Amino acid sequence: MVSAQGTGALALFHGVILVTALIDSDDVITRDEQIYVLIGAHAKCERSIQAHMSSVKEADCIPEWDGIICWPRSRAGRLVGVLCPEYIYDFNHRGRAYRQCDAAGSWEQVPSINRTWANYTECTTYLSSNHRSQEEKVFERLHLMYTVGYSISLASLLVAVSILCYFK
Repeated sequence: MVSAQGTGALALFHGVILVTALIDSDDVITRDEQIYVLIGAHAKCERSIQAHMSSVKEADCIPEWDGIICWPRSRAGRLVGVLCPEYIYDFNHRGRAYRQCDAAGSWEQVPSINRTWANYTECTTYLSSNHRSQEEKVFERLHLMYTVGYSISLASLLVAVSILCYFK
C-alpha cells in the first residue's frame, strides 16, 4: 500500500510530468511522453484502488494495475471487460481488454509464465490489420510514383541523346 504522503507526492509528480509531456502538434507521441502518461494513469489507478478498497469483499478479485490498465474489482467466476485505454496512443480505443476472475477470487494466471492472464487482442487489432493495409497502400503509391518518374526521366534522356546524335 502507498501512504497518503506517497500518493500526494506521486500526484504532484504526475502534475509536473503532464505539463512537460505534451503531445507534439503533429499528433505523434514519443516514447518518453507515453511513459509519462502511463505514470499518470498509474497514479490515478492507485488513488482509485485506495478509495474503493473498503468495498472489496473476501471472495472478490481485488482491483489492481497491470502496467497498462486499472482493473476494477470483480466477483469470483466473472470475465471482466474494460475499454482499451485512451492513454495508450496506438490502441484501438473502441475495443475491450478482458481478464478472468477465477472461482477462488483471484485473477487467473498463465502457468507457463506465472503472470496474470489478460486478453488485449481487441486493443491491438488496429495495429495488426488496418495499419498494415494503410502502409501497403502508401508503398504501392510510392512505387507507382517513382516508376512513372523514372520512366519520364528515361524517355527525356533518350530524346535528348537522339537530338544530340542528329546534329553531330
